[in-house]
Amino acid sequence: MQRLDQIIRPAHALRMLLCRATPEVCGQLADLIYPPRCAWCRGDIHSASDTIALCHDCRAKLAPPLEHRCQRCSAAIAYLPEVGEDCIHCRASQFRFHRVVALGNYRLDLRRAILETKHRSGEILAQSLTQLLLERRRGSLGELNAEIVVPVAMHWRRRLRRGTNGPELMAAALARNLQLPFAAGALYRSKYTRRQSESTLRERRVNQRNSFRVRRAKQIAGRRVLLVDDVLTTGATCNAASKALLAAGAASVVVAVFARAVGDDVL
Repeated sequence: MQRLDQIIRPAHALRMLLCRATPEVCGQLADLIYPPRCAWCRGDIHSASDTIALCHDCRAKLAPPLEHRCQRCSAAIAYLPEVGEDCIHCRASQFRFHRVVALGNYRLDLRRAILETKHRSGEILAQSLTQLLLERRRGSLGELNAEIVVPVAMHWRRRLRRGTNGPELMAAALARNLQLPFAAGALYRSKYTRRQSESTLRERRVNQRNSFRVRRAKQIAGRRVLLVDDVLTTGATCNAASKALLAAGAASVVVAVFARAVGDDVL
């Protein structure tokens, strides 16, 4: 799999460069030299010059139709909520952010895909999931009325070990497509914390307490911030980041993620 990724990633990157040059001619040339491959199943993609490197079957698996969801935290619930209504998953959480938009639930193929995006070999997949989020949730993203995009910060030690930062790649693509300013360094980690997957629910909240700081507060002062992360589980990370952004003068915070996890998904 690693050797296949070493072939697919540079080939896909070069193909996208050719397609951007002159889409009609170079897109056809790119398809001949580097036939498009799905970033998830590695199968053929039959639609030429597509910015989403995912086949139609994988798009359906990674972003199935959404059931009723909480408007506040994007958790799947059994009924259609009223606007502004909290659900049982976030009612007692005192979240500092106002709304969450998610591609899907943190289960099955989407869960496995997100775990792959946490490594350098998954950068093309991360970009494709972001494009899928834009395709499937553009209306909801527009309703957030965001004015600037900020990725959840990764501590430099973890970034050095992984070699990539999925939320930063995701945030950059969202900002570019939504035509919003991208504040990559506005938020930073002030302390190194354990991985959330290694912590209990209570420890997750304690781990993230006072773990974020804001640089260049003038960038976000008075603006509605779109905070970007890969997964929302307990909400502890996004809540701590939102608290720091609001303390620095942000007007409000809304969130975009690949997936929302609740219950057994969190484990």
